[in-house]
Amino acid sequence: MSILDKLINSEFSRNKQHAINVAASVINMLVGALISFFLTPYIVKTIGVEANGFVSLANNFISYATVASTALNSMAGRFIMMALYRNDDEKVSNLYSSLFWGNVFLAIAYAVIGLACVLYLEYLVVIPDKLIVDVKFLFSLLFLSTIVFTVSAAWSLSPYIKNKLYLDSLNSSLQSVLRLLLILALFAWLPASVSLVGVASLIGAFVGSGIKLLYKSKLLPELRARIKDFSWSSIKTLISSGIWNTISSMGNILTSGMDLLVANIFVGPKAMGILAVAKVMPGFISTLNFTIAHVFTPSLIIDYAHSDTKQIVHTISQSAKLISVVCSIPLAFLFVYGLEFYKLWQPTQDAWILFILSTITIFGRVFFTGMQPLFSVFTVVNKVKENSLVTIMNGLLIIVVTLLLVKYTTLGVYAVAGVSVVFCFIKNMVFVIPYSAKYLGLNKYIFFETLRPSVYCTVILCLIGYLMRFVFIANTWPKLIIAAIIFTIIGFVATTIIVLTAKERSALMKKLHIVSRNRRDS
Repeated sequence: MSILDKLINSEFSRNKQHAINVAASVINMLVGALISFFLTPYIVKTIGVEANGFVSLANNFISYATVASTALNSMAGRFIMMALYRNDDEKVSNLYSSLFWGNVFLAIAYAVIGLACVLYLEYLVVIPDKLIVDVKFLFSLLFLSTIVFTVSAAWSLSPYIKNKLYLDSLNSSLQSVLRLLLILALFAWLPASVSLVGVASLIGAFVGSGIKLLYKSKLLPELRARIKDFSWSSIKTLISSGIWNTISSMGNILTSGMDLLVANIFVGPKAMGILAVAKVMPGFISTLNFTIAHVFTPSLIIDYAHSDTKQIVHTISQSAKLISVVCSIPLAFLFVYGLEFYKLWQPTQDAWILFILSTITIFGRVFFTGMQPLFSVFTVVNKVKENSLVTIMNGLLIIVVTLLLVKYTTLGVYAVAGVSVVFCFIKNMVFVIPYSAKYLGLNKYIFFETLRPSVYCTVILCLIGYLMRFVFIANTWPKLIIAAIIFTIIGFVATTIIVLTAKERSALMKKLHIVSRNRRDS
């Protein structure tokens, strides 16, 4: 039996499953962070900060165009998983077949949208004349990548349904490594061009989709996308619940996905490029936060299917502490050593501007790192309408206030980066925390406890970091790496002692032992 077969077919206890899923998510994030760490300055140096900014802008455009996918796909895993655990085979088959063929239709629609977008791109955004053709090729290739991922979306549900999310992390890591190798090879063999990033992404999309199909054939071989099982009622079920997630996605786009476009049109392409670079590290911290929280979603769905509210509260409480301990380390390190990091990482750019923009972008995580699992509650209980409406109203307010500040003040790109932080703080405090408890039939104040470990961990780690700076000046790469290692070790020990109880520390150590033992066994 191959290593991959062992990974796919292995069965673990609930705690072991959580440990392995979390470890895989962290490793995947680290792989992506390391790749971007080396790749971003290379691309900026090779093709310029403006051209690099269009890579991020192109990905944002994809999210604008493909928001419709959320209506069909966002609740599919939840409904199929519930039907499986209730042994309703006919419903599972109808849902899966309808999902697959619905995504094929969406892929065709995206091809039309992508063609129109590329043809008129220079009228939609500000592109320097020398980059127009190159940027159009980039957008074309990224739209093709999205079409591939859309067709394969139904296959990606199998690790989620079987609570083997570490397989998704493995797939993502392989795609990231492949993308890095392809970009380096293409830039070495061909003239430097931003469109080469799109070539690498397209090849990675085909490989990633192939791996998803392999997972599906191993984990859920009984599922077949049969046209005869296509059901409009199943499509209606998925969309009627998912439509509110679509509205929520539109709100998220308005909240954080329009910043580069606003910067491009109202401040300039160079400001957009600088903001894109400044968002890289905060983006990975946010991704780490989301991926670890996402690990617990299948367990929350299973507990809800069994009407076990007490276990749901326990899972959310434990995950809030675990996420805070893990995610606050890179967050606090960026606060403490961010300026030194940007001086070394982007020597051709203004390190102070990058540091300030990064700090503004990520500052909300000081309070809300641990509460990330609460966003899953709206999906778990199938109560996404109110969350979606609040999210899109919040996003609209952010866009209006941002445009006013850009037009009538000299804040410029700082307004683009900062307005969303303020409004998201208000949204989380007034709506997400109390209403996630309400929908579970709990006291609306119960989940405010998830803020405590986030703040405690960040404050403790920042104090440790600033004390380190008095005795350790990290002005070279070796010194910064040593500082990061020492900071991580001391910070992890300190936060686990202060934030976790003795029982929770013991459970965490057992999970870490499980992960290390499974790595040796593999």
